[in-house]
Amino acid sequence: MTVEPSPTPPRLSKARASLYGCILVVLVLCAVEGAARLLYVLLPKTLGLAVPPQLTRLDPELGWSLRPGAVATSKRTGDIIRYAINSKGLRDDETPYEKPAGTTRIVLLGDSRTFGFGVPIEKHYSMLMEGYLDQVECINLGVDGYGVDQELLSLRKEGFRYQPDIVMALVSHFGDERHLHDSRWGMGKPMFVLDENSNLVLTNSPVSNNAAWYVHARTLDRIASASRAYAMLRDLLLHVAHSVKPRATPAVAAEIGIPDGMTAAQWAHQQRLFGTALAILMAMNAECAAHNADFVLLTQLPGLHVLAEAVGLRSLDLSAPMRNSKFPLPDGLAHFNEAGNGVLAWEVVQYLQREGLVPAAP
Repeated sequence: MTVEPSPTPPRLSKARASLYGCILVVLVLCAVEGAARLLYVLLPKTLGLAVPPQLTRLDPELGWSLRPGAVATSKRTGDIIRYAINSKGLRDDETPYEKPAGTTRIVLLGDSRTFGFGVPIEKHYSMLMEGYLDQVECINLGVDGYGVDQELLSLRKEGFRYQPDIVMALVSHFGDERHLHDSRWGMGKPMFVLDENSNLVLTNSPVSNNAAWYVHARTLDRIASASRAYAMLRDLLLHVAHSVKPRATPAVAAEIGIPDGMTAAQWAHQQRLFGTALAILMAMNAECAAHNADFVLLTQLPGLHVLAEAVGLRSLDLSAPMRNSKFPLPDGLAHFNEAGNGVLAWEVVQYLQREGLVPAAP
């Protein structure tokens, strides 16, 4: 009896094998993405960035700015914080440039604290100020990471278009010495320098020092951020990198006179740090006056407050009321929590009413 050999199963064609391989990869990626989205819901908080990077875009005039229409969430603080950017590139309600009759407008300049790092916008000090006052609109021009130099440029580019009656700049610290550099965190930015006559000279404008690899990386990140798995992995890696990076101590005060233990070189740098910032604030004040608006500095730097008042700037020293240890966000995020925003709004409103800049409460 002859046993016939078993027929050899047909081999998959290369095209079909590639198709099956692609399907398998897609299924694995979908499973990973689904698991990441479930994990995001179950975790009490995530690591990494409190402000999603896809909210910003590179800007040749300002270095970076908020992306009109962008929406993203973060769970870094333990609460889900929604960041929504309006059509004009502000974390604020949609507001026309034309000011309604009988309305007082306040334009708010600042960095991440004015932007609203880690807090819902409805509990941010800009919105709370409106709640205390009648017929007052607060326009929030805050952008995460801005220095006072970018705030002046933002005021020129966008702020005056809202026909403000009052412009307020919140300068909480000089961490990272942002206004003394033409790049921060891999992004190029414009920078003012003082000439021999102490006049402000704008440099690196338009911004020309963004590395090509960084521009491509940001583009990829914006596209890939639609994936929760990618965003969680990115934030985890950034958290690890930040944990091993030495932390610089922010410049939080200025002394009048060379303090004990400070060298002449250190003191010269301190003078440049505060002197350049003061010149920028004086420019804000002069340009506000030209636009029939009052300028007010809000600061937690007592030394800057003293210097500002010495040259005739309106200034509110917030260092005492904002020193409450219960105000910072958890996990070393430092920025004001909801309670801190409430106190900040109250202090600012009381100052505005004392100075007669807004009507007193009925």
